[in-house]
Amino acid sequence: MTIEGEGNIKIMINGVIHCVIENVNGIVTLDSEIQECYEGLPGNALCLKNRDFYGEFPIFNLGVNEIAISSTTDSLTKVTIVPRWVL
Repeated sequence: MTIEGEGNIKIMINGVIHCVIENVNGIVTLDSEIQECYEGLPGNALCLKNRDFYGEFPIFNLGVNEIAISSTTDSLTKVTIVPRWVL
């Protein structure tokens, strides 16, 4: 999951807060497969944000999931989710 925006980002899945990423200023990527949070696009980490990451890495349930992402500065511009599940 890649998020573009600023502030403290909160991610809720199916009504449950999964994680918060503090001090986001630009692009941040959450890689649930390798359990890393970093600034930059997938495959191009500028610096690790694991210190600013609190909670669990997002994992989606089979079927429909309700996803809510918010920022303390209301400055989210883009959210990209690339699924990696096996059928």
